Amino acid sequence: MKTRILLAGATLAATLLQGQTTINGGRTIQGSLDASAATLTKPAKSGATLPATCSAGEMFFRTTSLAGQNLHLCSTDNNWAQVSGGAGGPHANSHQHGGADEVATATPGANAIVKANGTGRLASGWSPLLTSSVGFGFWSPFGSSGSATTPFTVSGTHRVYQIVVSEAITVGRLSVNVFAASAGSTMKFAIWDQACGTMLAQSAVASSATTGAKTVTLSPALTLNPGVYHVSFTGSATGVQLWAGAVHASGLDILNAGTVKRAGTVAALTWVAGDVTFPASCGTITASNTLPPAIYLEP
Repeated sequence: MKTRILLAGATLAATLLQGQTTINGGRTIQGSLDASAATLTKPAKSGATLPATCSAGEMFFRTTSLAGQNLHLCSTDNNWAQVSGGAGGPHANSHQHGGADEVATATPGANAIVKANGTGRLASGWSPLLTSSVGFGFWSPFGSSGSATTPFTVSGTHRVYQIVVSEAITVGRLSVNVFAASAGSTMKFAIWDQACGTMLAQSAVASSATTGAKTVTLSPALTLNPGVYHVSFTGSATGVQLWAGAVHASGLDILNAGTVKRAGTVAALTWVAGDVTFPASCGTITASNTLPPAIYLEP
């Protein structure tokens, strides 16, 4: 009997000296548990989803929660509460706009915080608007002096040219200056996307029967984010001329030097009952040395 006790004691001592023990079943500790010198401590159960049931006082480390908000406590039976950095009520009420924490996002939105998207860029809508009221607009093309251009060689001539918008602008009106008028004549304008494949807005019909500045509304009013666009225009009569910015003919040659032309004419349009319908897309631009008119875009 003595020999058996000695052997059992030796076995227990050998087990304890191994340095690691797996406990199966429940254990209740009534004394102190000092883990201050431990090389690693993981006091909470962990997993991707919270257990369906719990008893008050349990802890759970949820691996799929936001970093720093992984720990959950079972406040009452079967009710988990996420541990956060502070009390929810006073913290939320301290926000400028109230409510929960505002989240960074690459997509513009009310009260959103700027964040780059997956490619390290910001959505174009984050660019500040250049125009917010009448009187602040975008002038294209830039030029210090002007010369006349003849956009309407025949009725229905449809001319297109490229513009580059460097700042986000709100556009609701378009202005040009008629240099040479034609009795009873009218004109119309449209703004297209970079590929000139989608019309973004078109103007109302404007009179070109008299000379001077003419302003027409665009429908719908739109915001142009920084990028490349096209402006197209057509008229109902021959011989109408608009003022253009000072652009040398060689500048137009450069614009049209590539495979894709950026300033010229497209298929002619037909005026019916004093109005004209723009096509679904600009079509192929045929190079032309006709100067593009000076156009002012504003809200």
